[in-house]
Amino acid sequence: MKNGRSLRQKCGTMLSDAASRGFSLVELVLIMGAIALIAIAIFIIFNSVQTRTQVEFEGRRLTGIVSGVHSWFAGHFVYRGLTTGVANQARVFPANMNGGDFTPSAPIVNLWGGAVTLAPEGSPATRFVIRYENVPTSACVRWLPASAPLFAQVRVGPSGTIVHDVTPTGTPATSRLDVEAAVQACASAPAVPIEWVSY
Repeated sequence: MKNGRSLRQKCGTMLSDAASRGFSLVELVLIMGAIALIAIAIFIIFNSVQTRTQVEFEGRRLTGIVSGVHSWFAGHFVYRGLTTGVANQARVFPANMNGGDFTPSAPIVNLWGGAVTLAPEGSPATRFVIRYENVPTSACVRWLPASAPLFAQVRVGPSGTIVHDVTPTGTPATSRLDVEAAVQACASAPAVPIEWVSY
């Protein structure tokens, strides 16, 4: 019995010594690696959710701008005289795009800090174009499939690559969204302009 007690005491002492030493270097490296992986996963998920939320928000704004212009012109369908400043005075843009300033010179800005402009398109100005500057690649790629069917033509990137075109001059290849051209145009720079041309 005396031997059993001393063995038990020895084992208890060895365990308490190990507990007081802390984690080994290998255990610490494994724990730090697991924490890093979890942080990376959270970052990726957060960015994806944030981009989706921004695209949905700007999509609602874009639809509101189109509705505002159509109601302002009340079925005339000739958009001569349409400018960003005039549309802002007519309160086509929401206050969160112009900082509550509805004067003609107020800058209209999207969520990504880029300018948003309106202008007549074609002759005799039977369409109008909405231009969004500084749209990040991740948002551009997500936004185009949802927004393109609502417009006669969509142009992307600094060179204005046509990725969707149902106007009389459009080609069969662009009558639906040309996904390959859209992805290439969206990726042509870290942030690109997008132009939507109304029906």
